[in-house]
Amino acid sequence: MKFKILMLLVATACIVACKNQDQKYTEELVGTWDVYASMMNNKPNGFMKDGYFTFKDNDMVESNLFEDPSPIPYTVKEGKLIIEYSTPFQLNIGSMHNDSLYLEGKMSHYYMEYYLLKRK
Repeated sequence: MKFKILMLLVATACIVACKNQDQKYTEELVGTWDVYASMMNNKPNGFMKDGYFTFKDNDMVESNLFEDPSPIPYTVKEGKLIIEYSTPFQLNIGSMHNDSLYLEGKMSHYYMEYYLLKRK
C-alpha cells in the first residue's frame, strides 16, 4: 500500500513538473527567433537560411518559412513545440537558455535540428 501511494506521489510530481516546464517554455518563447543553423539527418543544410519565427503571447506564431503569412496556433506540451501547420511541426525543445533555442526531432522521415537566437 505504501508503495502505491509513493508511486502516485511520484507520478503527480512528474506531471506538475512537466506542466511547469511547459509553461516556462511558453512564456520564454514570446518574441522573434532567428534561425542561424539547421541540420537534416546530421548534415548541415541551408533550408532555414534567413528564417525566423515570431511567437506571440496569444499562442500564435508567424514565420517567413510558412507559405501562408497568417498567424498559426502553437502549443508547448511535454517539452515539444507543436505548430498547427499543414505539415506536422512537432519538435522537442532540446534546450532553451536566455536567448538561445535548440529544437530537434523527426519531421516526416527526416531528423531535423534547428538552432535559433532570440532578437533583442
